[in-house]
Amino acid sequence: MINCPNCQTENRMGSLFCRGCGTKLALEDVNVHNFEEKTGIVPKSKKKAR
Repeated sequence: MINCPNCQTENRMGSLFCRGCGTKLALEDVNVHNFEEKTGIVPKSKKKAR
């Protein structure tokens, strides 16, 4: 879940806009540490192709 930085409404992962207030949700709004705590999975960083 992604919390809206404007109204704190919980939104589904991958949502582009908040379902509560309509604010655009950016990838930076996703709390990676919160994801790690809930799942125990540490996301890997994307590697650039050569």
